[in-house]
Amino acid sequence: MTLINEIKISDESYKFKENEEKNSIIKNLSKVNIFVGANNEGKSRFLRSLFSDDNLEFTPNDNTVYKLNNAIKSVQEGYDNYIADNFTNAPDSDIDSLFQTLTVYDFLKTGKDDYLSTIFEIKEKSGVLPFNKGLATKHGLSKNLSEIGKDLIHIIDESFLEHYKPLEELKFHYNFKRCYIPILRGLRPIDYQEKNSLQINPKDEYQIRTNEDYFKKPSKTGNGYMDLDKNIFTISTGLQSYKNLKKYMLTIEGKKRDLIKEFEKYLSENFFENMTVEIIPVEDEKYKFRDAISVKIGYEDDKLIHNVGDGIQSIIIMSLPLFLYKGSIEEDDVVLVFIEEPEHLLHPGLQRKLLDLFFDERFNNFQFFFTTHSNHFLDITIDYKDISIYSFKKKLNQGNPEFLIENLSKGDANALELLGVRNSSVFLSNCTIWVEGITDVGYLRHYLDIYLRKNPDNLESLLKIEEDYHYSFVEYGGNNITHWSFLDIEDTPLNVETLCGRLFLIVDKDEGKEERHEKLKTFLDDRLHVLNAREIENLVAPHVLLNIIADYEKGDDNLNQKIKYNSYKDIPLGEFIDDKIIVNKENKKIKTYATASGTIRYKNTFLKKAKTYIQSWDDLTKDAQNLTRQIYNFIAELNG
Repeated sequence: MTLINEIKISDESYKFKENEEKNSIIKNLSKVNIFVGANNEGKSRFLRSLFSDDNLEFTPNDNTVYKLNNAIKSVQEGYDNYIADNFTNAPDSDIDSLFQTLTVYDFLKTGKDDYLSTIFEIKEKSGVLPFNKGLATKHGLSKNLSEIGKDLIHIIDESFLEHYKPLEELKFHYNFKRCYIPILRGLRPIDYQEKNSLQINPKDEYQIRTNEDYFKKPSKTGNGYMDLDKNIFTISTGLQSYKNLKKYMLTIEGKKRDLIKEFEKYLSENFFENMTVEIIPVEDEKYKFRDAISVKIGYEDDKLIHNVGDGIQSIIIMSLPLFLYKGSIEEDDVVLVFIEEPEHLLHPGLQRKLLDLFFDERFNNFQFFFTTHSNHFLDITIDYKDISIYSFKKKLNQGNPEFLIENLSKGDANALELLGVRNSSVFLSNCTIWVEGITDVGYLRHYLDIYLRKNPDNLESLLKIEEDYHYSFVEYGGNNITHWSFLDIEDTPLNVETLCGRLFLIVDKDEGKEERHEKLKTFLDDRLHVLNAREIENLVAPHVLLNIIADYEKGDDNLNQKIKYNSYKDIPLGEFIDDKIIVNKENKKIKTYATASGTIRYKNTFLKKAKTYIQSWDDLTKDAQNLTRQIYNFIAELNG
C-alpha cells in the first residue's frame, strides 16, 4: 500500500534538521509517526497543518516519483535524439515547444493527476500533424510532417514502456482522506437531547470548537466533518459516534453492518476476555437521555457508555473511526490519521494495545501521525518496526520563532529528556519482572511467548498475559540493585515495594555474591530467582548454541558437535565458544566471541539468532523452562 515517505513543509517557520543542515522536507516517514517535544514547541501546530493542507506536496514510498521522472526523461531524450538525427535545425513548431516544457517532479500533490498531460498533448497533436512538404524540403527530410508525427508517437510509447505499462493506463491521483482526532473528545454529548426534547440534531460542540480554533474549513456536506462517505477532511471528536453507529447498523449495505460486528469483536478480544460485546445506539424512554450509546458485555445488563471506564471510552473514540473508514473508502484509498495526545486517559497497557491496532493488517492503508507527552509510548516503540519519532524544538531567529524538526532513532534517550520525564511507566503494571539487562528481557519475553502459544503444561485456564498490562520488565543494571530497599546497604535506599508493588527479581549466578543472594532471599523469598547458570545466555540448549555459532561461522564443519549443557552453563560462554566449540582456530570467521571478562561479545546479535532457533518448548533447557514457569505463575497469581 502506498504511504507517504516525505512531505514538503509549507510553513517557512519549520525546518527539518539533518546532519547540521536545514531544509524544508520532512524525511523518513513511517507507518506511525510520533511528534515529541516540550510544551509550546510547535508539534501540535505542525500536526494540524499536515491535516488541513489542501495542496500537500509529498513523495510516496513506492518509487512513483522516481519512475515517473525516469519515464519523462526517457521521452525527452528520445525526442532530442530523433531531432538530432533528422533535422538540421530544431523545428519551429508547437510540438517542439511542448517537448521543451517536459519537466521532472520533486513532489506529487494531493488532488493533482495531470503529471502526464503534456505527454498526452504531444501524442494528440502529433497524431493530427498535416502534410507539410515545405518543412520537409526546408530540412532536407525524406518524410513529411504527418509521418514525423507518427514517429514521435512511437518514440513516446517505446520510451515510456521501458519504465511503465501503457501510458493510457497510468494514474497519479493521490487524494488522501484525512481524519483529525483533537484533544477535545468524548462519547457523551454536551448538547444532549432529553427524552422529550424537540431537538433533533444535537451539535458536536467539540467539533465546532476545534474547527473554529484551528481550521475554519467549510463543511462540504452540511452535515459536519464526520460524514466519512463525502468529506476528505474529518474532525472526529467521538460525539458523532451515536450517529455513525446508527447509520452503519441500519444500512442495507451488509459490508457496513459487518464492520460494526468486526469492531465489537475487536473490543471483545482485546478488552473483555473474549466475552460477547455489543455496542448499541439506543432510543428508549427508560433512559434519561436519547441518542445515547449502550454497551452490553457478556451476560451483564446493558450499561450506558458513561458507566464504562474512561480508558475504554478513549480507545473506542480513537478506534471506531478506523473501522468506519473501512466502509467508506475504496481499496486503493489511503487514510491519514492525526491524533493529539492519544495517551489521554489510557493506562500504559492500553497505549500498547492502541499501537497494536495501528499495525493491524486490516489498516494497512492507514498512516498515523500523533503528538505525545507519554514516555511510555516512546519506550514501547522499540518493540515495533516502521515507527519514526520526530523531536520539535523552538529557537528565536532575529526575534521570530523557528521550529526545528529532527528525526530520532527508536527508543532514543534524548526523546525522554525532551519530555522532562523519567521512565516510570512500568510502575503502573500489576507486577514487575526485574532483570539485569536488555538482553534478559529479550530472552524471557520470547520464552513466555512460547509458553503461552504452546501451553506445554496443558493448563485449562491459561491466562493470556500481556506485557505492560499484566506485567512489565524493569532493567536494574546489575550492581544498581544495591540502591534499592532489597538490601540494607545504603542509608536511604529507594523503596521498591512502594513504587512498583509486587515484583519478581532475577539475578545472575555470579561468583562471590552468595551473601547478597542470601539477603535477597530473606527479603523476597520465592520472588527471587537466581539463575541456575552464569548468565541468561548460558541457559540456551546445546543444539541451539551450535546452530547460533554455525550461523556466525557460515557452516558447522569447524564445530565440536559433542558439547553438553553442564559443561558450559556455569562458565563464561564467550570463552567456552572460543576454546571448546571452534575446532580449528585458524579458520574462525569471528576473531573472538569473548569479551575481556569471557562473556559473549555480541549479545544483541546473539539474542536475535537464538530467537530464530528457539521455536518450541523443547528447544528450552530444563532450567529455562523452570524459570519461565515461575515467571508465568507469578504473573498469573498477581492478576487473579
